[in-house]
Amino acid sequence: MTDIRDTPISILVSNKKKVIYVSPNSTVSDTLGTMNAANITGVPLFSDETGWTGFISVLDILAYVALFTHTKQDQQLEQPDTVHQFANLDRPVSDLLTISSETVSELWNAYGPE
Repeated sequence: MTDIRDTPISILVSNKKKVIYVSPNSTVSDTLGTMNAANITGVPLFSDETGWTGFISVLDILAYVALFTHTKQDQQLEQPDTVHQFANLDRPVSDLLTISSETVSELWNAYGPE
């Protein structure tokens, strides 16, 4: 039996009629729409200029929305306006690739459970 890791990707997708991807400039909202319409939970980012840029999953988007939109007791915490404005479904989906694990950790420490 052949190990799937040794199989070229061209063989794995050769029987597919269409490879689904989104542009890095697609909005988060449009990306969710594409995934929903295709009944998939993740999608690669591809552009003619730069080629493959990355991969976004529904979990990436959920983490983005959870960490950058909803914070614990917003009215009682002093928060920079950038935190409130950052989670925007009209942002390019490629922006989610630039969210560092350090940023997520800082926000989780500041606004996560006690």
